[in-house]
Amino acid sequence: MHMLKMHLFISLTSFGLLAGCGQVQPNSVEIAPPASKTEVVAGKGMQADIAGLGKPTCPGNDFLSFLQAFAADDEVRVRFTMPSVLVTDWRDPNETQDGTTVTPVEKAAYRGFTLRYLDSGFHDVGPDGVVDPEPSKIDITKHGEDYEVRYVYNMSEGNSWIFRSKGGCWYLAEDPEPSDP
Repeated sequence: MHMLKMHLFISLTSFGLLAGCGQVQPNSVEIAPPASKTEVVAGKGMQADIAGLGKPTCPGNDFLSFLQAFAADDEVRVRFTMPSVLVTDWRDPNETQDGTTVTPVEKAAYRGFTLRYLDSGFHDVGPDGVVDPEPSKIDITKHGEDYEVRYVYNMSEGNSWIFRSKGGCWYLAEDPEPSDP
């Protein structure tokens, strides 16, 4: 009789263990698989979502490292530019008293970001595409979660941009300064 009780106990215990497989028991922890996989994009130092479900990973942990990556890499500039950039310019460059106008410019058509980061510095890119060998001094001002980047080149030329915080990173959103008349 003792043997029968022991056999019955083992059978019920085994059945209970097998029946509980796949179920979360009270006071146990269930570990979920990661939401998406990431991989390093060759040569870019950025991560991209393999499943295509997420946004690209921000290329910097702080704004300065982000801006360095943004100014150094064409692909990063494309990924982290809003679908359209709000560009401020003169209504008539010959009649500046007429004031300015703000026009949305599609990302693919926007060519106004004129800084490149190389050799540990930010350099001006001229209208002809030539990068000045001398670095330019830039000023970065934080406005809430957004940043304004401004620089002066020579005596009066230069530019400024607004980067908006979005999804844990920043995106080029505005070119708020009119061109030199």
